Amino acid sequence: MVAGAGSGKTRVITRRIAWLIHRGYPASSILAITFTNKAAAEMRSRVEEMVGEGRVFISTFHSMCARFLRISGASLGLSPRFTICNADDQKSLVNEILKSQNLDTAHYPPGSVLSSISLMKNGMIGPEDAAAQAQSYYERAVASVYAAYSEQLKVNESLDFDDLLVKTLAMFQGHPDVLAQYRQRFSFILIDEYQDTNRVQYLLARFLAGDGGNLCATGDPDQSIYRWRGADIGNILDFERDFPGARVIKLEQNYRSTANIIRAASAVISHNEQRKERDLWTAEPPGDKIAIVRAENESEEADRIVQTIRSLHGDGISYSQMAVFYRVNALSRALERSLRIFNIPYVLVGGVEFYKRKEIRDLLAYMKLLYNLRDSVSLYRVLNTPPRGIGLTTVKRLKQDALDQMRSPLDVLRDYSTTGGLATRSLKSVEAFVSLLDGWSALAEGGVETLLKQIIDDVNYLDYLKNFNDGTAAERLENVSELINAVGEYERFNPDATLGGYLEETALIQDIDGWSDASQSVTLMTLHSAKGLEFDVVFMAGVEEGLMPHIRSMDDDEQFEEERRLMYVGITRARKKLFVSHSIYRSKFGETIRALPSRFLDEIPDEVARKPRPFFSRPSRPFAAVGADRDTPPAADAGSADSVLEFDGDVVPTFARGDRVEHPYFGRGDVLNVSGSGLSARLKIRFRNVGEKLLLLEHARLKKIL
Repeated sequence: MVAGAGSGKTRVITRRIAWLIHRGYPASSILAITFTNKAAAEMRSRVEEMVGEGRVFISTFHSMCARFLRISGASLGLSPRFTICNADDQKSLVNEILKSQNLDTAHYPPGSVLSSISLMKNGMIGPEDAAAQAQSYYERAVASVYAAYSEQLKVNESLDFDDLLVKTLAMFQGHPDVLAQYRQRFSFILIDEYQDTNRVQYLLARFLAGDGGNLCATGDPDQSIYRWRGADIGNILDFERDFPGARVIKLEQNYRSTANIIRAASAVISHNEQRKERDLWTAEPPGDKIAIVRAENESEEADRIVQTIRSLHGDGISYSQMAVFYRVNALSRALERSLRIFNIPYVLVGGVEFYKRKEIRDLLAYMKLLYNLRDSVSLYRVLNTPPRGIGLTTVKRLKQDALDQMRSPLDVLRDYSTTGGLATRSLKSVEAFVSLLDGWSALAEGGVETLLKQIIDDVNYLDYLKNFNDGTAAERLENVSELINAVGEYERFNPDATLGGYLEETALIQDIDGWSDASQSVTLMTLHSAKGLEFDVVFMAGVEEGLMPHIRSMDDDEQFEEERRLMYVGITRARKKLFVSHSIYRSKFGETIRALPSRFLDEIPDEVARKPRPFFSRPSRPFAAVGADRDTPPAADAGSADSVLEFDGDVVPTFARGDRVEHPYFGRGDVLNVSGSGLSARLKIRFRNVGEKLLLLEHARLKKIL
C-alpha cells in the first residue's frame, strides 16, 4: 500500500491483522514487522484492543532476527545463549583492539571505525573481503580491526545489531531447511514503513515471503529520508517488479493536517521524479495559511520563534503540542539560548545539547586551560587533541609524575625539557604544546573571539574534524562555526566581555538540569528525527539554500530529492499551524554572510502561504561582502525582519563595467565586472579606500555617480 502522510498506514496494518484473525487464520501464522520498539508496542496494543491477546508475532527486524537465531542459530554454530553487544560495549571492544594494534584513537575514533564496519556488514562484506578490497592505509587498518572485532565477538559469544540481520540472512541462504520452517510457520507477512528498508532487510523479506508468499507492505516513498544509513527507496518503487502480481492500493486521504498544509506539502513533493504519483487530500477545512517568516539573522529568527511560542501558549496551546525542526543540529544553539532567556521548557530530541558536543567541549577546554593553567581536566582533554605525537605512555607518566610531585601537569610538562626522560619525538611535541599555550596567554586578556579563532587555526582543528570518517565531519564543522558565532554574539551584547565571563556563562548553561517532564516542553529536533510524529504547531527554522537543501546535496540528484522529501516530512508533521523561517544574514565561522531563501519556499503555492515581498536589506548588522574579507559597517537602524526596504515595482537598477558608484560604507569606486542579472547580479568593484570587493546587487545599496 502506498500511503501518504497522515493517511493511517499503521491502522491499515492492524486492521488487516484483525481481519485475518476474524476470517479464521491462526494468529501464530501472522508476522508483522516495523522499525522501532515504540512502533511495535503501539501496533501490538492496537491489535489486542481489536482481537484480544493473541500469538501474532509483532516485532522490529532486529528483535525478529534475534528470536530466529536463538531458535535456529545452531545451524551457524551459534549458542542460543549469545549476548547482544550494545553500542557502548562495541565502542569499548573496538577501543581495546585499537590499543592492542597500536592505532591511535585520535586518528581512528572508535565510532568512526564501527561505522565503517557496520557499512561493510550491511553490504555483506566480511573481514577477509574487506582486507582484500582495502586500498588506503586507513582501510587496511579498519579491515584489521574488523577481523579482530569479529573474532572477539565470536570468542565472547556475542552479536552486534548488524550481526542479527546479516547472520539471519546467512542462515536463510545457507540452510533451506531452516528457511522452509519459517515459511511454513508464517503464512502472512506485513511490513510497515517499507520505504525505510535497507538491502539486508529487503532480502530477509523476500526470503520469508518466497515466490508465492502473502506479503503486505505499507510505506510512503515521499518519506524515504534515511539513504545515508542504507535505506533504499528502490525497494518500494520497484515493489511490483520484485513481486509480480502485487496489487497496489493508494491511501490518499490525510486525517492529520489542514487543507492548506496538505496543499503546500503536495506542491513541494510534486517536483520530485523518484516517487509514485498520487493525490493527497483531506476533508479538513483550509485552516491558517502557512507563515513564511523572514528574520534579520539567526538570533532574531530564534527570538521570533520563541516569542510566537509564548503567544500561542498564552492562547491555550500546550508547549507539548509545539515543535521546532531544523536540518542540522548546530541550529539548535540559538534556539536553546532564546528558550532559556524566555524561561520556556524544552526537550532536545535526537541530539546532544550544543555545549555537550565533543568538538565544542574540546575548544572550550582549550579556553578553560588558558583561563586556569592548573585545570588538569582540560589539559588532559586537549593534550593530544588534535593528535600531536604525545602518546599514551607519555600521558601515563605525566599523570603519575604530577601525582607524585603534587604539582600541576603543566608545571611538570615544562620541566620535562630540562629533566629529560622523554623520547625525542615526544619531548618535541610537549615543547610545541607548551609554546602554543605561552603564545595564547597574551591573547587570553583580549577578545574572546580572536582567541578562539587563533586556537582553531594554530592546532589545525578544522582539518582534524574533516578527517572524521563516520559521516559527522560536516556537522562537526557547522558546530564549530556556531561556537564562533556564539562567542561573537557574547562580545557584541557584553561591552565588558572577558574570557572568564564567557566561560562562566557557558558553565551555567551546562549546569541547567534537563526538563524532567517532556510532555510539558517544546520539542527541538532535526527533521530526520521528526518522521512519524505530529504536533498542532510546527516551526521549521533555517530553510535556506545550503541548509535546506543542504549544500552536500547540490551535485547529487538522488540526495537533492531526499532533501525535498525532508521538507515534505517537516510540513506534514503539522496539524493546525506551520511557520517556516529563514534569515537574511547567517554567521559562518565568525563571518556574517548573505543567506538565500530555500528554493523549496518558491514551490509552496502563494494562495496557501503568507510570503514576504522581495526586498533590499538595510545594512543594520555586521556583514561580509561575498567572497571578501569581513567588514563591519556602522550601526544603522535597529534591525528586524520588518525593518527592510521593500522593492516596489519591476525596475531593478543596472550597472556596467566602468560605472562609477558610491557605497554607504565602502565609499566611492569603479565597477570592474558584472556577472548575472537582476537582483542576483554580482559586481566586482575597486573602492578607493578598501580595495576590491565582490558584492551582491540585492543588498549592496549602490548609487551610480553620473
